[in-house]
Amino acid sequence: MIYQTIPVQYLDHTDLLKAIKEAMMLSRYANHLANTATERLMDDELSSGEAVDIGEKINILKNIECMVNHWIELLAKVASKCKIVSLKPDDKKIEDYLDKVANDFNDAYKEWKQQLPPLATKYNIEIIKYSSDFSNNGEVERAIEMCT
Repeated sequence: MIYQTIPVQYLDHTDLLKAIKEAMMLSRYANHLANTATERLMDDELSSGEAVDIGEKINILKNIECMVNHWIELLAKVASKCKIVSLKPDDKKIEDYLDKVANDFNDAYKEWKQQLPPLATKYNIEIIKYSSDFSNNGEVERAIEMCT
């Protein structure tokens, strides 16, 4: 691959920064949705079946948050090796991105995941195939519907 022959300091790191910042927002939003769903569990009028469904959705969202956080750590290590300092998005960008994610978390999550293979190739990050692909199984959509 051509990236392996170019010293890392000469690469454009815009895609890396974008992936990290979007991952931070996805993680934050998955956590928010899981917390919102947890609050719904406090409803006394909830049936046991509804409680089980909500519990499953919380599990899916926390798994997504965990996976995204794992990638944040991996990508942040690469960024620190590349001497990239600015990893915090400004407040306006956070607001804009959260509006986008709130409208369609599933699409934002899929878009973000598509960035990972090229980044992994560019920065020699080993990709491990996860046993559950949340977006392909439709679990993300069901989790969002249940929590909002």
